[in-house]
Amino acid sequence: MSTRRQFIMGTDYPFPWQDQAVDHILNTPSLSDAERAAILGETAARLLGIK
Repeated sequence: MSTRRQFIMGTDYPFPWQDQAVDHILNTPSLSDAERAAILGETAARLLGIK
């Protein structure tokens, strides 16, 4: 019997990466569009069962 575990990690670090944290994700050239979407909410929505 295998057990699958998933978790979501976040931070309340008081200093943003940039003025607009979303822009940092969107402007990171090494990320694919799918990776950007996952970081910006698709993964959390899938894990929480939100459409």
